[in-house]
Amino acid sequence: MTDFILGYNFHKMKSVLQPLQMLDLEPLWERTAGGLKPAPAPEAPKHWRWQDIEPLIDGIIDDVPMDQVERRVLTLKNPDQRYALTTTIRNINCGIQILMPGETAPPHRHSPNALRISLEGEGGMTSVNGTSYEMRRGDVILTPSWTTHAHAHQGAERVIWIDFLDVPFYRNLDQIFFETGGSHGAGGKGPRVGKMHDGTLPVGRFPWDAVSAQIAAAAAAGDATPAFEYIDPVIGDSALSTLDCRAIGLSPGEKAVVAASSANAVYLVIEGAGETVIGDTTVSWMRNDLFTLPQWQAAEHRSDGGSAKLICVSDRPVLRRLGLLQELEG
Repeated sequence: MTDFILGYNFHKMKSVLQPLQMLDLEPLWERTAGGLKPAPAPEAPKHWRWQDIEPLIDGIIDDVPMDQVERRVLTLKNPDQRYALTTTIRNINCGIQILMPGETAPPHRHSPNALRISLEGEGGMTSVNGTSYEMRRGDVILTPSWTTHAHAHQGAERVIWIDFLDVPFYRNLDQIFFETGGSHGAGGKGPRVGKMHDGTLPVGRFPWDAVSAQIAAAAAAGDATPAFEYIDPVIGDSALSTLDCRAIGLSPGEKAVVAASSANAVYLVIEGAGETVIGDTTVSWMRNDLFTLPQWQAAEHRSDGGSAKLICVSDRPVLRRLGLLQELEG
């Protein structure tokens, strides 16, 4: 920093800095030069390859018995230095959750919203406020804020799904509440945290078979980049208040362009293979891979050979509700 900025002599100011610090005061002008920026610093996309992760799964099952942990989950941790705490991408955390036959994950509830996308196996079940939903590959299961939910596995082989939660958003606002069991706090009452979902959800499960069929029908009708929006039919808006979910189909030889925006997204590959160009980075993806699309970056998806299907989870709803959602043209 130069000795003189805006007419202030910083060498002379050193004599008053200690009294300021003792009073928990800080001179703003000392950090203005390196503080506010014309635009956020760009963030590189992050790619988790299933072919790298899958060989580790059996060892994790052996080393982490469910009678010693509440949830057997591997969190996708972004190494970007701007994230002091474990984060997949700004406002979204993702985790790989695993259950073996006969295992259960006990009921709990929390203020952050969550949705789950099943990857592997049959027989997995998620209960939300007492209603059970089966989990088949590609299915999306919703657990909105403060709903009591638990998991069980009644099948013959391991089940794996991906958890998507808005934990970083709630954490930054210091609004995380959590309870184990189904007691709902002392006397059966807990804090009212956001919108309460006390009974059966309007939609708790979106089966992949139905979603995939709609995408296929749209493609057959001539839509080169068909999509399915996961919508709460009661309110006609995103199924969760902070996260939206969208399945997209990629036809052979076609490209799907995503405009740069203030939203952050995570993509999960359900079918096929291909690549996504994000700025100077090309993400070459395959079945079960996950990758991020950071804010303010455009993307171009294309399949490799045949068709492909991906599910995108983003923080667009919360940004829209806060008046912060912007899309850049061109």
